[in-house]
Amino acid sequence: MIRLIVNGKVLSALKVAVPKVGKAEGYLAKYVANLEYEVNQRLLQNRPLLMVRGKHYYASLTTVQEKGGQIWSLGNIRIHKWLADNKLALVDQVNKGQANNITGDIAIIKFTSLVEVVDDESVDSLAKLNDVQLDQYLQAVPADEIALYQSLLTPLLQAHAVGEVDLLTVDQDAMIDYVKRVVRSANLKAKDQTEYRKALRILRVAQLNQGVFPQIKRKSPFGRTYYEGVSIQSVHKELRKAILYGCYEYDVKSSVICWKYAFANELFASVGKGSTDEQEFWAIYYYLTYKKEYFDDLQSKVFDSNCGWDDLKQKSKLKEALTALSFGAKLADATWKSANGKDGQSSLARIFPNSYIDERKCFLGASEVVAFKRQQAKLDAFIVNKFISQYPFLSTMPELQTKTGRRSNSKVLAWLYQHAETIFMDIVRRELKKLNVGIRANIHDAIVVDRKLTLVEKSLIESVVRHRTGVLLFELGETLYQ
Repeated sequence: MIRLIVNGKVLSALKVAVPKVGKAEGYLAKYVANLEYEVNQRLLQNRPLLMVRGKHYYASLTTVQEKGGQIWSLGNIRIHKWLADNKLALVDQVNKGQANNITGDIAIIKFTSLVEVVDDESVDSLAKLNDVQLDQYLQAVPADEIALYQSLLTPLLQAHAVGEVDLLTVDQDAMIDYVKRVVRSANLKAKDQTEYRKALRILRVAQLNQGVFPQIKRKSPFGRTYYEGVSIQSVHKELRKAILYGCYEYDVKSSVICWKYAFANELFASVGKGSTDEQEFWAIYYYLTYKKEYFDDLQSKVFDSNCGWDDLKQKSKLKEALTALSFGAKLADATWKSANGKDGQSSLARIFPNSYIDERKCFLGASEVVAFKRQQAKLDAFIVNKFISQYPFLSTMPELQTKTGRRSNSKVLAWLYQHAETIFMDIVRRELKKLNVGIRANIHDAIVVDRKLTLVEKSLIESVVRHRTGVLLFELGETLYQ
């Protein structure tokens, strides 16, 4: 994490304004500690490489001002304002006029000449160490960084004391190897820098806490359990595999789509149709039951030999696009400007950028994609109407309304699915407990356990979920973390 060393002239000036012994030191220490904490927390957000190279940082200036303290003897003036008024500001805002509650953007700051930024943890700093020095540095929290990391650990332990956390046991050796690989890599992307910061944060806290990283739970009104700040849910897959090296992940295959498909027969019964779900919803059925063939066929229609993406990237893009459609994305190729002047674009335009516009057009025109979206829309409407009639309160829940106060069917659908997902995974967790399988982490529609399930165990769990929920195509995928 970064540490801030403030020029002595700042404290000297504050002592003149607040001469009472020890007061000026206390005010400045509180302000600097809060500023350090805010910037260090934001280091876990992706920063473009230009920001990294320019030594620019994200920070909520509202938080910096409001939590930085006030000088009571000077009419309760905020320390942040006093410093600015006296030409002693520690930070300058780079994106003035852009960061506010209307745009939703956060401030980008740079430190003034009155502040020395010490960042011993930057990739550049660690890259200067030889292999022995780097290994020694990573084995334990350096003495001059313990206080900073302890300040992060304390609120986590307080939350643990009242049962508000899930504990994540960290494979420290695998994490150290992960950090070493990043440090020795060339041409790191911005997201790699961010994942590196997350890795070091988790590793250091675990080193201070007997190998355990506490994650503060945050319940969503939509049914899911999230975690505050950095967690096993917020890291990329490669880092997740290092944290839980040697464990097995079991995730629900095509979770939201197989849940929707479970309502197909009920829809037929309601309208008196005699056709089968395989006939009426052939595109969804094809996707769920013959996934490899589905993707191979669609891939051949969307991409040609001149495409700049390799095979894995192409499949990843198709999966991302179909998932977006299943969560309500429009089958459209569109860009626009929002009310506050920000550029916007459809989900598919983001997935297939303009440099791949031909592939985007092919995807939009593929018959199985068009049918996939149309059939899902039919199921979406049926599911929403079914549950709205059974549970009218869904029409008036504030969380499920648009800004104009109307019911948002897409939000209702998300609420229903995420509650169903929680039911799925609660059943899986109960069955795992019966089998004495240790659960290491929960990631929405996935769960990570400490050993491989036997085929019988996996089939038993799937059978129980299908029987209790009626989702007959429920199936768990398996991934070894290594």
